[in-house]
Amino acid sequence: MNRPFKNYYEVLKIAPDAAVPELKQSYRTLAKQYHPDVSGGDAARFREITEAYEVLIDPENRERYDRMFNRYHGEQKTDIRDETIDRFWEAVRRQRTAWQEARTASAAQGDGSRTRQSGHTSQQGTRPQPGSDVVQELKLPFLLAVRGGAVRVKVSHLQKRLEVKVPVGIQNGSRLVLNGKGLPGQRGASSGNLILQILLEPDPYFQREGKDLLVPLTLNLPQLMLGSKLQVRLLNGDKAEIVLPPGTQPGGRIRLEGRGIPFKEGTGDLVVEINLLLPPLLTPRQRKIIENFAKETGLPY
Repeated sequence: MNRPFKNYYEVLKIAPDAAVPELKQSYRTLAKQYHPDVSGGDAARFREITEAYEVLIDPENRERYDRMFNRYHGEQKTDIRDETIDRFWEAVRRQRTAWQEARTASAAQGDGSRTRQSGHTSQQGTRPQPGSDVVQELKLPFLLAVRGGAVRVKVSHLQKRLEVKVPVGIQNGSRLVLNGKGLPGQRGASSGNLILQILLEPDPYFQREGKDLLVPLTLNLPQLMLGSKLQVRLLNGDKAEIVLPPGTQPGGRIRLEGRGIPFKEGTGDLVVEINLLLPPLLTPRQRKIIENFAKETGLPY
């Protein structure tokens, strides 16, 4: 079956003389952009990018590919016969099959098998190539992130779901690294890592300040002026009573010690932040009451 010639340098958006670090960086950027699990991802484009990377990252395959590339895109614009392209892909297919068999034998036989693979590879004049890392976003509910727990994550390049342990108090933008769960290595080399970039979903009730949980509480004017007793929700679902003294000021904070995020080195606090909500409109009678209050207390208005 004939396969059309593809310009893998255009696929990866690099120059034909690009060095390996530039090749890797471009692949990571594009793979993250088009990964099927991210918003706007494209599975077909992701497979094309991965195919281009697997060919160009291998020195032997890149040398074969460049010979065809120079003939196809060189000054002479030489046409490549279909059977030439087919021979190239047959060589790539055989090499991939050999890598898969080597990894299977390594897993079944242990370190001794890997040592033999290394010797065999050196006879071919090529060295093992570690697999590349894969970066993937992982959205977590706020409460799962602060409490810790486990979540099942769909990993497209592995075609399965993995259970991932989430440590207590993981922060937005943090990374979880799953060793050996990235792209497979070549010629018996180790696989890359799966790097999960944490994106926290906001919670309608709690916010976070370091080890502390912040609860913004919006109250009315009589509650602040006259004092009030209120119930606030805790991280474990229970409730605690807080007492506002008369004359509590907007922006004030009430701290409940040891009711925050439970880290190993110590639990943070629950901080209730007091906010004031005023009525947008007053009736004539209400306005008169407020004016009289202002006059009696000497407050300007």
